[in-house]
Amino acid sequence: MRPGIYAINKGKRCFFKGRVLGHELLSGRQVNVLIRRLAKAIYKDYVEKPAPLLFIHVTNGGTWLYSRLREELAELGFPLERALDESLSSSAYGQGTELKRVKVETKFPQGSLRGLHVVLVEDIIDSGGTITAVIRQILLADPLTVEVCALLKRHTSEGITPKYLAALVEFKDWLLGGGLDLNNRGRFLNGGGIIALTRWGKTYLMSLEPKL
Repeated sequence: MRPGIYAINKGKRCFFKGRVLGHELLSGRQVNVLIRRLAKAIYKDYVEKPAPLLFIHVTNGGTWLYSRLREELAELGFPLERALDESLSSSAYGQGTELKRVKVETKFPQGSLRGLHVVLVEDIIDSGGTITAVIRQILLADPLTVEVCALLKRHTSEGITPKYLAALVEFKDWLLGGGLDLNNRGRFLNGGGIIALTRWGKTYLMSLEPKL
């Protein structure tokens, strides 16, 4: 699946309280189109495979993306009785954007995924450290195959390139909306679209209560 490439100067400004909160990278409609493309690619690859398909969603953003993928797969006619799912706790961030050591929950004992195809679902791949650590853990459980599905990937990130990738982004600004959050803030701002925060926007959101 060939991803699109998006640059910050293509977006309109998003205002809040008379100041620029950020610049729109993707509208809500564009995000929906990209998720539909991901679902179609997964459907094509797995609909005729007899072995069950296990989606493992990584972080809260991955859980949100999985729920949307499941809706699209249902509309395409994918047999959801063969689509299992699990969540996996992992993190590469401390407060704000400060990168810290990757921690991955050990949830799947050796051999426990034998006979399953696995698709790891993540909202965005930043450094690549988190998803690489997760893949190492999953491979120990001996699945048939392991692939990665992500909505976004920064062009500067290293390591794995997802087989199912909707878009590459070419800048380092903090992204928000469309399932992406800033320390549990602003996940669903901008009508389901994604914005790149300004410095003021980031500071303002961090002053709010979490889970907005």
